[in-house]
Amino acid sequence: MFYETLMLVCPQTPGPLRFAAFASGCSYRALGERWLAEQQAAVEVHEVNSYHSMLACVASGRYACLLPQSVLSLMTLPENCLSEPLCEATTQLIWRSGLSAPALSEWRKLLQSVAIG
Repeated sequence: MFYETLMLVCPQTPGPLRFAAFASGCSYRALGERWLAEQQAAVEVHEVNSYHSMLACVASGRYACLLPQSVLSLMTLPENCLSEPLCEATTQLIWRSGLSAPALSEWRKLLQSVAIG
C-alpha cells in the first residue's frame, strides 16, 4: 500500500479556472472532482494525457490540476503558479489469485524494496 500526497497546483492570479486532469476513471481526477464539488465549484474538466500537459495548462493561467507530490518534485513549478497539499491518496496493488507473471513478480519486488527502505 502506498500513500501519496496530492498537490493542488493553480495560478497565482485569481479568476475562473478549468480543471486539467486525465480521462474519466482516473482516481486522482475523481478526488479532484470530489474536492471541487465540496467547494461548490462547477468547473469544466479539460482532459490531458500527461502530467507535463497538466502543468502547462496551469502555467497558462486558466487551469488548476492535482499532481502527486513525487511527480511535482521532479518538475519545475512555473513562477506564476502555487502548489499546496490537498489530500492523501492510497494506492493498493491487487492481482488475481494464482496469477504468475514475471512482470508482476518483479514489480512486487521493486515495491517491497521501496517500502522497506
